[in-house]
Amino acid sequence: MHVYFVRHGETTMNRRLTHQPPGTPLSERGREQAREVAEFLRSVNPDLLLTSDYTRALETARIIGLSVGLTPRIPGFLHELVRPSRLFHRSHFAPCTIWYSFLTALHRNDLSWHFEDAENFPELAGRTRRALQYLESLSATHRSVVVVSHTVFINVLVAYLCRERMLDVVDLFRVFFHFERLKNGGVVHVEFSGRRERGTCPWQLVPMAPDAL
Repeated sequence: MHVYFVRHGETTMNRRLTHQPPGTPLSERGREQAREVAEFLRSVNPDLLLTSDYTRALETARIIGLSVGLTPRIPGFLHELVRPSRLFHRSHFAPCTIWYSFLTALHRNDLSWHFEDAENFPELAGRTRRALQYLESLSATHRSVVVVSHTVFINVLVAYLCRERMLDVVDLFRVFFHFERLKNGGVVHVEFSGRRERGTCPWQLVPMAPDAL
């Protein structure tokens, strides 16, 4: 089974590098990016389209769905990392963001710890693992699945493809500060073989051609 993780199209807050609430819509450029990735996805003939319930992801998925002939489904666990609401409209690099990220990394193994109304890292890791288990369960009935989500969620999920232990501090800061940033409308292609032989991983990243999008 092939899975194509798609980051939603751009919003005006993405352009300004600020934290955004769930209801942020796509910009005109974001809608254009969604149409571009939809054109690419037509060539892989997807048979299932899943999406986060955040507005920017839903709008992206609906544009893709119109192109590939699929109605988006919302499993309920594909949304972005839930950040503290007081960070909304604040810069990704503001002192309060750095402090929040530092504390989240420090308490990365503590399920009982929370920064205000934010999701903690064990909860995020649990969601990504649940998503992987759900995707694996689809392999008997689907061959090509598109998942529209968000950069932190996708980065963490991909980091856990073949890994059982929690991410370390360096990994977390790479995720939180987007050192491995997936561009808006970008695609990560992975394949699930279904084979769970000792010492092997059933998931693998599939390199994307430079001119794929």
